[in-house]
Amino acid sequence: MAVQKLAADTDLETVQVFIADENAASKRVAEKLGWQATHSGSKDGEHGRYYRITL
Repeated sequence: MAVQKLAADTDLETVQVFIADENAASKRVAEKLGWQATHSGSKDGEHGRYYRITL
């Protein structure tokens, strides 16, 4: 719901998030919502994957 509201208010086409490998619950939620894993990487010293959705 928050992503849809943000997209409507700011005219976004694509949103990307980083989810750390240790955060299994967030990865499951992202995948259930249709977010696609695009590539692996690291952020703030944590390894994980970037997920993207096109609105």
